[in-house]
Amino acid sequence: MRRLAGTYVGALGALLGTLSVLSLPARAAAQEATAPVEESRAPSAWELSASLGPTIVFGEPANPAYTQSFNRVGVLASLALAYRSPYFLDPLLEVSYAALADGKSVLPDGEWGAGGTMEQHMATWIISPGVSTEFWRFRVRLGIGIAVMEQSYTFQGEESSSSQTPITSQLVLGFKALDNNLIRLDAEARAVLVPGTDTNFLSFGLTGRFDIVSYGQP
Repeated sequence: MRRLAGTYVGALGALLGTLSVLSLPARAAAQEATAPVEESRAPSAWELSASLGPTIVFGEPANPAYTQSFNRVGVLASLALAYRSPYFLDPLLEVSYAALADGKSVLPDGEWGAGGTMEQHMATWIISPGVSTEFWRFRVRLGIGIAVMEQSYTFQGEESSSSQTPITSQLVLGFKALDNNLIRLDAEARAVLVPGTDTNFLSFGLTGRFDIVSYGQP
């Protein structure tokens, strides 16, 4: 009986030893499979971004009957601060300035007095909180804020201006063209709607993004 028990114990020990040896490759494979997932996980961070690109504005000039020239092409520059969270949506705050259009109108003599050439310029400041999300190389951003629309006029050597502060909304679609862990470069298309002013415009440009404060390791 003692020999039989010893045989059983020895066989059981050999079986356990074999199973432990066979389980080592499986454990190593499981660790290798999970390692890339952990390495590709981006850390949370405060991110600063800057955008620059041309714009094209829609709508008619202020005095279409007297307009001599009208330029719809301008330029937009913006700065944004975003928090890249571990969740699906990232909150952000963006401040933009866009020089949208300029033109010249030749006014005849009228109630305002002698006629002459009037120069017009239109620009806007946009302060827009919003959210963004990323999937694969695409980045979608939605913002709703306030626009400060400014129109300035120069007529017979005198300058005047007017401004409005309507609610504005914007949708931005970006494609990540470069990501080297130090800076990310996106090619973006932006649509801005300003209801109540008959002024809507598109912008196409480049956005550079980099982390100013990060939490954890990628």
